[in-house]
Amino acid sequence: QTEIVEIFGSDYNSSDTINFFNSYSEINDLFPSQIGLLTLLENIDLSGNQIKGNMPTELGRLTFLLELKFFSNQVSGGIPTQIGQLTQLTDFSVNDNHISGQLPSQIGCLVALQILHINSNSLTGTIPSQINKLTNLTDLYVSVLFHFFLYF
Repeated sequence: QTEIVEIFGSDYNSSDTINFFNSYSEINDLFPSQIGLLTLLENIDLSGNQIKGNMPTELGRLTFLLELKFFSNQVSGGIPTQIGQLTQLTDFSVNDNHISGQLPSQIGCLVALQILHINSNSLTGTIPSQINKLTNLTDLYVSVLFHFFLYF
């Protein structure tokens, strides 16, 4: 069923929108939960804006998603466990935000992941052992506690 979804003042058709590119567009708004209604999305790039608020749990509905990029924003809160539903995701670049809490163990479900950039946030705790399941990873930037960097 087709639905028209309004995000950041523009309308998108839920049955044919596969790319959502609004990087460096001077967006100063909350992270839109309505993005979860665009279930055919393959690519999201909202990098370099001033997007605030939590990462919506509705992102878990985007099971065709290949790239999720929103680095250099002001997104806060934790990474929702629903991130584990994005099993086709190859690029998860959310560095340079205000993301806090622990990296969820569901990160290990992202078996297609090649790029993981979660550095320069406020993550705490340990890196979950499930990260070992990410055998396709070629580019890893993580900082946890005291901005310790792990490069892969």
